[in-house]
Amino acid sequence: MAGMLTEAVARLENLTPHERTVLLVLADHANINSKRCWPGIKRIAERSGMSDRHVSRILNILQKRALISVVGKQGKAGTNVYLGFPRFPGHIW
Repeated sequence: MAGMLTEAVARLENLTPHERTVLLVLADHANINSKRCWPGIKRIAERSGMSDRHVSRILNILQKRALISVVGKQGKAGTNVYLGFPRFPGHIW
């Protein structure tokens, strides 16, 4: 699943390099069964080479563009759970 999602991210147009990078990190963390991922901001920042604050801004942009949805919280730390990429080609999720 993550491989298919990574390929779909690569095909998306009209993304900034930072938006694409954050989407690729989310795709890399996707759970194959639940189709959800829940990496923390700090983890996304570490994997993307961006600051925590910049990752937060990019996640908000991706939500506004309907490329991701936040559907709840996971674990003791209350990490956001990201689901679906409804505007991806072929509705992979």
